[in-house]
Amino acid sequence: MVHDVADPAHRTRALADADPLPLPRPTTPGTGVATARVALPGAGWPARVLAAVAHLRVLGSLTSRAEVVTVLAGSPAVVVRVDLTGSSWAGIAADVARAEAEPVEWEQVRGSGLVVDSAVGGTGEDFPLTVVLDGRDLVIRADRARVHPAVVDNLPGYYRTALAAIADDPSALATGVDLRSADERAAVAAWSTGPELPDAHARTVHAQFRAAAAGRPGAIAVLDPAGSTTYRQLERRVNHLAHRLRALGVGRGDRVGVSVRRGVDLVVGLLGAQAAGAAYLPLDPGFPAERLRFITEDADLACLVVGAGVDPPPTTAPVVHVERAGADEPPEDVAGPGDAAYVMYTSGSTGRPKGTVLEHRNVTNFFVGMDDAIGLSPDDRVLAQTSASFDISVLELLWPLARGATTAICPEGMVGRLRHGPGSLLELLGRFRPTVAQATPSFLTAVAAEPEVLAALGGVRALLVGGELLPQGLAQQLVTGVPGARVVNMYGPTETTIWSLTHDVAEPDTRVPLVPIGRPINRTTLRVVDGLGGDACVGVTGELWIGGDGVARGYFRRPELDAERFTPGPDRHYRTGDLVRWRRDGALEFLGRDDRQVKVRGHRVELDEVESVLSEHPLVEAAAVVVDRDDARGDELVAFVRPRRGREREPVITDWLHVWDASYRAAGQFPGWVDSYTGERIPEPTMADWLGATVRRVRSLGARRVVDVGAGGGLLARSLDGWERYLAIDFSGEALAAAAAALVGRDGVSFREGDARVLAELPAASADVVVLNSVVQYFPDADHLAGVLDEALRVAGPAGAVFVGDVRDARLLAHFHADVQVRRCPRLLPAAELRAVVERHVAAEHELCLTPGFFDAVLARHPGTTARVECRADRVWTEMSRFRWDVTLLGPGHPDAAAPEPTGAPWAPGEDGGLAEHAEAGRVLLDVPNARLVRPTAALSAVDSAADDVTAWEVARSVWALDTAHAVDPAEAHRVAAERGLRAHVRPARSGDPTRLDITFTTRPEDHDGRTPRPGQRPGAHPVGGGAARGRPPVRP
Repeated sequence: MVHDVADPAHRTRALADADPLPLPRPTTPGTGVATARVALPGAGWPARVLAAVAHLRVLGSLTSRAEVVTVLAGSPAVVVRVDLTGSSWAGIAADVARAEAEPVEWEQVRGSGLVVDSAVGGTGEDFPLTVVLDGRDLVIRADRARVHPAVVDNLPGYYRTALAAIADDPSALATGVDLRSADERAAVAAWSTGPELPDAHARTVHAQFRAAAAGRPGAIAVLDPAGSTTYRQLERRVNHLAHRLRALGVGRGDRVGVSVRRGVDLVVGLLGAQAAGAAYLPLDPGFPAERLRFITEDADLACLVVGAGVDPPPTTAPVVHVERAGADEPPEDVAGPGDAAYVMYTSGSTGRPKGTVLEHRNVTNFFVGMDDAIGLSPDDRVLAQTSASFDISVLELLWPLARGATTAICPEGMVGRLRHGPGSLLELLGRFRPTVAQATPSFLTAVAAEPEVLAALGGVRALLVGGELLPQGLAQQLVTGVPGARVVNMYGPTETTIWSLTHDVAEPDTRVPLVPIGRPINRTTLRVVDGLGGDACVGVTGELWIGGDGVARGYFRRPELDAERFTPGPDRHYRTGDLVRWRRDGALEFLGRDDRQVKVRGHRVELDEVESVLSEHPLVEAAAVVVDRDDARGDELVAFVRPRRGREREPVITDWLHVWDASYRAAGQFPGWVDSYTGERIPEPTMADWLGATVRRVRSLGARRVVDVGAGGGLLARSLDGWERYLAIDFSGEALAAAAAALVGRDGVSFREGDARVLAELPAASADVVVLNSVVQYFPDADHLAGVLDEALRVAGPAGAVFVGDVRDARLLAHFHADVQVRRCPRLLPAAELRAVVERHVAAEHELCLTPGFFDAVLARHPGTTARVECRADRVWTEMSRFRWDVTLLGPGHPDAAAPEPTGAPWAPGEDGGLAEHAEAGRVLLDVPNARLVRPTAALSAVDSAADDVTAWEVARSVWALDTAHAVDPAEAHRVAAERGLRAHVRPARSGDPTRLDITFTTRPEDHDGRTPRPGQRPGAHPVGGGAARGRPPVRP
């Protein structure tokens, strides 16, 4: 077949699936260009080919890839793509010749998105790495701003080695040559090997505990919230349990499940299983029941030990209660260093948990490694707050007991109880006075946000941080916030026994986002393996393999996983899947996961790297990045960001307060309510209609004691009658002054200046209804709202209700902005620009928009509470009545608590196209088109699909021509129901389509239908929740 090399299709085939080849980047960009000369050997090949072959092989090592791409200068310059796998030097030369015979020109593909960082010969372009022929010399030029300094320093040696190997044997396997110098290999070998300390695994874990108990019988072994336990007491209880397990036939090689709540009983269960000769398998009672069921079945337990108050997972094994007594003397020790100490189940990539078997020799070697890296004396107290189902709990629970120290055990759920009340972390730190503490970065991030709790760690001499990536920002907080402590970054997978590397964080290096993971502990060896299967050069990314005495026996009854993750032979290594690189000081930098590399629009992207950059922002606490796959749009990266608690809210609240006070000084009955479609103030009759719909909703709840959060000028209080006590809360003094003036003479009214957090100061069940009307869209974030709703439900009590009005629907955000811009934009604006305007407005939206699903999470925290989501019942079509809805949270004892929804039927219009023939009690109509959203939906569709050169006028005309007869107006549903003596509940469709409705007809209870404000009863000046115009005052959080 003859290829037309100028044909774009040929170029596409030639570079199909070619990966970008970025060179190792420096942590801190240097300056200038490094230049070196290397003499070409007399290999009998043309100098150009010789240079190209050596360069391609060096690229393989620098990029850690077998498939490499470079630019070969010439007329024209061409792209050379070579797969080094199994290739000889001569084979690579043949590939270069083929690339020149069927050229893919660099100029034709340079804008395609393919990233190439190097060239052979002068191309007139600025590449980070270029090699140029100068007679029989190869001149290497590397940009120090774009290439890692260790790579720059070592480049001449890599080219010399490659060229010498070509000259020595052109038929040899190119990837069989280690390009590194003897000095670099020696340095990496020294960095890769931990110390060789003696007595690393002379005894079992429980034997070491017994030795500590014999030496310090009266010393405190365990502290927990219930009190203290001495070594003598603990050993007696461990012996009791071990004898009972032995009596049931438990012995060497068995597995004993331990499902016990945190405290001394948990330690008894773990050590008792080991003393019986078995391995313990932790089953955290707080874990999902389905996960525990799978693990107990998969692990083939010989026995299950349970504690008080624990409902054991189903098992055919005998069940033993940890608190029952037995014999005092220790049982015969049948287990040895090579027997299993514990089995730890972790999540698998397929979703099926897998058990890792760790032997006593693994654990005791780890203890010696921690003795060396951290140190532990009998006077130390180690804080234990990690679930026993995570292997890092072994350091907290068993290492201290093997060394005669004390383990101080916290109860479950400490991250939710940091500062307040008995049993909080703050209270336990004061009581336990730990000297060593260990936690994950996410837990310590929460601690660092509470200065009082962070200060309570002041007595800790060693703070161990691991289990997740440690950002430099958090490291800085810990170093400065706990000045007397050594902060140590810990790294290690379960398969190599807890922690395998450590790094002291003396002075965090803010030039890089993450703290290094350090150097290996006792009897631990490391390999950083590049994409060619060899040892990676310094500064080059590779996969971390860990070997030595910490490497686990393997996975429990999963030989296929053993073969995949553990290398064979006596020098076993565990393949971590983690990407790392050596620094020039011998520490390892963590760069991400090899299975989190994704390809988006032809570019290979490391998700961990994107997350790391996002996490550097001062307002970001955590970030997660995923690929959103869409056949029509293509793959896109989507980032989910958790704001740093407390940092983002106070400035937002303060800024809104200034604007809000000014709005209440403005004239008019409804200041601040501006129509987004026209830019003009919304007419007062329209606002009165909006107010009337809200009043009817609140009045239907039968409120006598009302707490109005964001009460503004007292608008709702003046319009709602029948209340006996009314507390108006607002953080605007101007608003409360207006409310007080309007409510002069009304009994039972009181005022509190402050934001929604005032709710936390009110007694439980002190109100019938808590109202948050048209305010939540201005809250700083959803977490803030969730906390406010928790407090509101507490104040309303089991028989009360919380009314949340004017909730903006996040799913309709694009519909709203498309509808507004189609009406407001210049008529001759091209559709491409109209699309861009809509996208900018959506991206710039600063208000809090929600979905009905948000309230499901609220209900999950309040069993028995139900939510009634209802579309706005305003008679006039406005942006409030079209793109918003109300939510009423009803306590379990409220008389109107929602009953289970009756079964519905899909919407089928009647002969007259209306609702008349469907309106009967108990009827539920599903997925009814919402007449108010027909045109916004069409506007969004028209904007998205219009040809770029179509004008906005033509787009608008296509929307005007729409017929809404097939759809139903929510107000019409209420009118039809009222005519038949029924009540209609109209809500956004449960199917998830926000443009459709579910309509339920029920019998009408006692009439609570509200009235619009009476003549002479002036609706107050209340700007909250109105017509979503840009620049209208935001409301009070």
